[in-house]
Amino acid sequence: MNFKMHLLGCAALSVLTGGLSVQAQDTAEAGDVAIFEEIVVTARKTAESLQDTPIALSAFTESAIETRGINELGNIGKIIPNLFFGGIGAGSANVATVSIRGIGQVDHLITTDPAVGIYIDGVYLGRTIGANLDIINVERIEVARGPQGTLFGRNTLGGAVNVITKKPTGEDTVRVDVKAGTRDRADAAFYADMGISDTLSMSLSGGIVTRGGVGEALLENAPKSEIGEEFSVNGRLAMNWQPTETANFLLTVDRSADRGGASPRIALFGGVPLPGGPVNVDNDSHSTDGLEQTTNDSFGVALTSTWEVSDNMTVKSITSYRKQDYVAGGDDDGVAAEYFSFPETGNSKQFSQELQIQGSEDWGNWVTGLFYFYEDGGIEQKETYFAGYQGFQFLDQTTNSYAAFAHVDYHVTDRLSLGGGLRYSEDKKDASSFLNTVADRQDRNNKWDALTWNVSANYKASDDISLYGSINRGYQSGGYPPRPFSGAEAFKAYDPTYAMNYEVGAKGTFFERLQVNATAFYTKYTDFVVASSFGVPGGFVSILENAAEANSKGFEVEATWAVSDNFRIQSAIGHLDTEVTSVKANVTGASVGNQLNNAPDWTVSIAPDYTHELDNGGSIIAHVEYSYRGDVFAEVNNHPQLLNQSRSLVDFMLTYESPTNDWRLSIYGENIFNKVYDNGRLFVPLGFPGLDGTFFADQTLVFRSTDRSEFGVKFTKEF
Repeated sequence: MNFKMHLLGCAALSVLTGGLSVQAQDTAEAGDVAIFEEIVVTARKTAESLQDTPIALSAFTESAIETRGINELGNIGKIIPNLFFGGIGAGSANVATVSIRGIGQVDHLITTDPAVGIYIDGVYLGRTIGANLDIINVERIEVARGPQGTLFGRNTLGGAVNVITKKPTGEDTVRVDVKAGTRDRADAAFYADMGISDTLSMSLSGGIVTRGGVGEALLENAPKSEIGEEFSVNGRLAMNWQPTETANFLLTVDRSADRGGASPRIALFGGVPLPGGPVNVDNDSHSTDGLEQTTNDSFGVALTSTWEVSDNMTVKSITSYRKQDYVAGGDDDGVAAEYFSFPETGNSKQFSQELQIQGSEDWGNWVTGLFYFYEDGGIEQKETYFAGYQGFQFLDQTTNSYAAFAHVDYHVTDRLSLGGGLRYSEDKKDASSFLNTVADRQDRNNKWDALTWNVSANYKASDDISLYGSINRGYQSGGYPPRPFSGAEAFKAYDPTYAMNYEVGAKGTFFERLQVNATAFYTKYTDFVVASSFGVPGGFVSILENAAEANSKGFEVEATWAVSDNFRIQSAIGHLDTEVTSVKANVTGASVGNQLNNAPDWTVSIAPDYTHELDNGGSIIAHVEYSYRGDVFAEVNNHPQLLNQSRSLVDFMLTYESPTNDWRLSIYGENIFNKVYDNGRLFVPLGFPGLDGTFFADQTLVFRSTDRSEFGVKFTKEF
C-alpha cells in the first residue's frame, strides 16, 4: 500500500473516529452529565475554556500526560499536528529543536533566537539547549500554533509552548514514580505537597532519569558516556504564601544537571564516510576526548505575585532569573585524525520581569502589561579543527528587550465576541565575535522595534459549537550570524522577520460523543531569514540573511470520539504546504519553490484507549499510540543531502489502577518496532584541500534518533 492510500485511510479514520490529543479529557458519564470535561487554559493570559479560545491551541491535562506517557517535552512532537520536535544543536539530545508550521530554530548559538517560545509558568526560557524538559510535577502543557506576537511577543513567530507546573495546595500528599526497562532504563521521581501553616504551603519535586546509550565512542580514551545515553537529575521547590484572600505569592526554585551522551551522528564527504570511519552509524568515532558527553547545568528562581485589587481587577507580576552553563560540540569526521572537531562551552544569564493587569467586566475581558527581558551569554570554541586547520571562536551577546501590550475581548452579544490586541517591542543586541580567520575582535550593536497586533471574532453557533477567525501579525527579532569565519564583513546583522497569519477554525461537540477542533490557516512571511553554510580554510561558515518571502498554508484537525463510556479514540491530523515565493539577488541559501525547513507535509496520530472496570473496583486501561511524520528538509535550500525521510512510531501502555486509586502499575512499550530515523542534517559545501592535501568537496552531517525501542514497567504510588 503506498503512502497516499495509507494517509487517506488515516485521515478518514481521524475524521470518523476523532482524537483530539489536545483534549485528552476524562469521560464523566453519558446522559445528562457532560461527557467531555472542560479544560481551562491560560494561553491568552487569562483563564478561559479551551473550547472558547479563538486560537489553534493544544492542551494536555495531567491525566492526559500520564495516559499518553509524556515523560519529556519532546514527546509532544508525536501527537501535535504540524509540529516538529528534534534535538541536534551542539550535538546534544537535550536541545529542543521545535518548529511549528515550518517555523522554528535556525541555530543554537547565542546570537540566534528560537522562533517558537518555550515558557515555564509564563517565564521565557530563551535558549534551546536544556529546553527538552523532564516532565515531573506538570499540571498542564499548552501549545499555541501560529504567530503569538501580541501576548507572548517576539520570537514566537511559529508559536509558543507553555509548561504549567502544579501549585502547592497544602494537602499533605506525596507521589512516587519509579520506572525500569530495557536499555538499562532506571528512572525515579517524587512530588510532595505539604501545608506549613494556614497561609503557607510548599511542594518539593525531584527526579533522576537514566538510560543506556545506542552506540559507543570507539576512539575515545576512557569515554564518560555512551552515545545517546541519558542521565539527568533535577529538582524543584515551590512555596505558596497567601497572607490575605486577595494576595498570593508563589516562589519557585529549580535546578537541573544533565550528563548525557552526544547524539549519534555520521559525517559523509561527497555522500560517503571517510576511509576508516564507523560502519555502525550509532558508533560515533570521536577522536577528541570529552566530546562523547554533553553537559548542561541550569538554575532558575521565579516569583509570581498576584493581587486582586477589586472583584474585577487583578495585578500580576512575574519576576525571574535563570542561569545556564553547558559543554558540548562535535567531532564531525568519524576518523582518528583531527579533521573536523568543535569542542564548545556556553553560558547565559537571564532576567525577566512581566507586569500584567487583568480585568473582567460585564461587557468582556481585558489584559494589559509591560515586559522586560535581559540576557548576557556567550560561547567558546577554544581549539577547533576544520579540514585540518586549527582555529577558535569566541562569541558573546547582550540582549535588552522591552515590550508593552494590551488585549481586549468584547462581548457584542451572548454568542458573538470580538477581540483585538497590540504589542510594541524593542530589542537591542550588542554582539562580539573573535575568531582565527579575522585579525581583530568585531563588535556590533543594533536595535529593532516592531508593532504587532491581532484581531479575532468568536461566534457560538450553539451551546456546543464555536466558530472563530483571526488575523495576527508576528515578529521575530533580528540578530547576528553564528559562525562568520569568512571575514569581518560577514559579521553583519540580519533584520527581523514578520508574519501575517490568517486563520479560521471550529471547535465543538457533535452527536454528544465527538469533540473536534479544526483550523485552516495561511501565513505570509516577509524578510524571511535563511541560512547559508559553506567552508573556508580554517572555519565553518554559517551566515543568516533576510533573503526571501515565503508562505505556509494548511489545516489541523484534532478530535476525540467517546465511542462508549469506557472506549475512546484520540487522533490528530495536520497538513502543511510551505514555499519560498521570492528570493533576493545573490542569495544562495534558498530558491523559489523550496520548502521551509522542518516542515512535514503530513503529521498524523491515532490513539485508542479502553478502560475495563474490574469487580474489585480497580480498572485496567489499555492505550496505543501511532504517530506519523512526513519527509522534511533540514534547511531551506532543500539540497538532496538535507532530506530527512518520514517516520512512523508505535507506543503502548497497559495500566492497572487500584480500587482506591492510590497506586498504578503500567507495562509500557515505546517505539516498539525500533524505528531508527534521521533527526536532523547539515550540508556544508567545501571545495578546497585540507591541511594535509585531502580534497573535501562537501560534508553532510546526519544526526540519528535516540528514542529506540524500549519496554518496561512503571509504578506510581500516592500517599
